[in-house]
Amino acid sequence: MKIALFTDLQGDDKPARDRKAANGISTRFQESEAVITREMRKAQSMGAEMWIFPGDASEEKNPSSAVLAMLARLFRLWKRKAAIPGNHDGSLFEVSSSSIEPLAVSAGDGFELYQRVSFDPDLRCLYIPYMHRHTIEQIAELISEATKDAGPGKIFVVMHY
Repeated sequence: MKIALFTDLQGDDKPARDRKAANGISTRFQESEAVITREMRKAQSMGAEMWIFPGDASEEKNPSSAVLAMLARLFRLWKRKAAIPGNHDGSLFEVSSSSIEPLAVSAGDGFELYQRVSFDPDLRCLYIPYMHRHTIEQIAELISEATKDAGPGKIFVVMHY
């Protein structure tokens, strides 16, 4: 399976010195979404069947609704998608474990959100989200635990660090 990786979107819909469209949103933000959408469609035309998003939808701990809406639109372009939180995808007003979680819940089938070190045996993919305050030793232990039943063979690693 071909997989597309698009990461660190760093959506910022309100830069101080940017032109604003009639809807009040930054024209640069809208142009960025158009470019990302175009490149995702190009990846699909080249055979990519899945998007893995290794985090950082925004620079903000609590991204704006415009940024979350953009991310939701991008996720809708794909039947199969996975995401891991990055260092900027902190808890959404401290009610969820990441700002991506509400999108994962609403997306339903075909969306996997990996908020802990996890191994997908079908893809042979190890997902390592950004883990605040974890030591290298702790992360290594989590990787060992997640892959203990992986068996021999190559493992594809997706991480945000």
